[in-house]
Amino acid sequence: MRVRSLCLLTWAAMVLAGTGCGPGESSVSGVVNMDGQPLDHATVMFHPTTGKGKTASGLSDSNGSFKLSEMLPAGEYAVTVSKTEGPMSGGDKPLVPGTPEYNKAMQDMSKKKGAKAGVKSLVPSQYTDAGKTPFKFRIPQSDPITLELKSK
Repeated sequence: MRVRSLCLLTWAAMVLAGTGCGPGESSVSGVVNMDGQPLDHATVMFHPTTGKGKTASGLSDSNGSFKLSEMLPAGEYAVTVSKTEGPMSGGDKPLVPGTPEYNKAMQDMSKKKGAKAGVKSLVPSQYTDAGKTPFKFRIPQSDPITLELKSK
């Protein structure tokens, strides 16, 4: 009986060890503010600046706090922040951050096409474009990330 329990415990430990995050991956969290105030319901996206890594996003809460939905591998990332008002698509479903449709909508808005579709960006375009954003971070990051945006 004791040997069986030991085998079962060893098997469970191996299974749990195999389901953790990948080597070198980290969870990412932080706070996003605009003009010193928490920016709620904003989408925060991390974009790898090299060929390695993956894109991950999170939504800020009423305190401006966010946590990415996925773990990120170590590397350099450009960080974008977006928040809109108005319809996000022509259909009945809202767009989901991180999908190609959402990314295209964000790009269109940054090119002033969003106003024609009745979508208004509440964040200046420099923060919505991965190529122009001033926010660059190396992951892993030991401290929570603070993103301070200026509306003007």
